[in-house]
Amino acid sequence: MTYIVGYQKFIDALVTREIRMPVDSGGNAVGCELATIGGITYCSIPTGFAVPASQPAEIAASVATVALDAALRAAIKAASPHCQLVKARRKERILAAGYTPEDQLAFLHMVSGAAAGLVVLTAEQAAALAAYAARCKTEDAWAASQYEALGL
Repeated sequence: MTYIVGYQKFIDALVTREIRMPVDSGGNAVGCELATIGGITYCSIPTGFAVPASQPAEIAASVATVALDAALRAAIKAASPHCQLVKARRKERILAAGYTPEDQLAFLHMVSGAAAGLVVLTAEQAAALAAYAARCKTEDAWAASQYEALGL
């Protein structure tokens, strides 16, 4: 499973020191920087790879594997451009399936009205709502797999 490493970047007027990421057999860096929150930079490292022990002296003491709790996971998701892209692609996938923003809003009104007992859905509306819910569930599962791949 992908894991998260946190460290404190070193930045002065002349230099920035960042974590050295692991490399694959082709010499390509693997893993990605997710976000910096409260001065700590969080990186996603794929299973089977280890952060190199030789890190710049200015940051070496701060490099550590992070145990994510719900609050930190949510903060990283909110700050990470990678996670913002997952959210945007999820929305795009629903749009590509033919559900316009107006359709989505109409479904929200239908379900809230039905839940409150204010509206009785026709068979056609119920079928359309079920199809939309199934599409959302599919895209939620896709997004969850992307977050999991990032270690979140």
